[in-house]
Amino acid sequence: MRILRLELKRAFGSREMKISLLLGMLLVIGQVIGFYTMHLGNEAFDQQWKLEDGTYEVGVLRDTLYQSFIGGEGFTFFNELYFSLLPILAAFPFAGSFFKDRESGYMKNLCCRMDRTRYHLAKYAAVFLSGGVAAGFPYLLGFAVSALIYPADFPNFLAMRDGANELSLFADYYFTHPLAYVMLYLLVIVAFAGVLATFSLLVSFWAKNILVVWFVPYMLYTTQKLLFEKLDIYQWAMEYMMNSQSKHNLLVDMTVGRLAIAFLIMVAITFGGFLVLGRKREVIV
Repeated sequence: MRILRLELKRAFGSREMKISLLLGMLLVIGQVIGFYTMHLGNEAFDQQWKLEDGTYEVGVLRDTLYQSFIGGEGFTFFNELYFSLLPILAAFPFAGSFFKDRESGYMKNLCCRMDRTRYHLAKYAAVFLSGGVAAGFPYLLGFAVSALIYPADFPNFLAMRDGANELSLFADYYFTHPLAYVMLYLLVIVAFAGVLATFSLLVSFWAKNILVVWFVPYMLYTTQKLLFEKLDIYQWAMEYMMNSQSKHNLLVDMTVGRLAIAFLIMVAITFGGFLVLGRKREVIV
């Protein structure tokens, strides 16, 4: 599909995408330095229990890869900062492109030569994919960098440094197949960040300023979290679904079904709403 290839090329080659990825890299650098500083203190303590053969006394649990990267540790503030900024990372690369296309007349000229629905479908897919990739990039990069520093020992249920228990989402994988656990959470982040970015498309029909378009996902994300906490249904908040280190993941049973329902509702709102509004409001003169 030519228009989809064009939109994806615009999305992943944009200056905004490069800025979003750079911001993600800075978050990872800060987290790696911050956690490694703390790790040196842990290592100094652990050395007291190290045996001559390089192993440790029973009960001494070292820092491992799965509890040391930006998505797997809650000891530095970078984990919370990452998930707080996640909707901005997702929306900034390409969510404002529909607004720009309308304002510049690019969309009008393009849709004179092709079906408008095809353009809307391609735009939605490009915003979704670019948002998911930009938001998931720090998670994956952080994991890769931490893999160069920390051993990939399996997490231990008794470790006080683990941010997971039997109530956590994908808990069985965390203690038996931790790499699969990390990849599953990456998929959750990409999916929710992608659909979160598409809310900007709905706002673009009325917005007068691109800053509004960029920040609507952040405002929605933050407002939903605060409101759901107030209503004591925080398990439905997007941030807590994506962040395995959220304290709420240790207190309530997170389920795949809940994630699927929340995701499908958001897709129905954004995808359906974008197509319907596109047909009703866009008049090619």
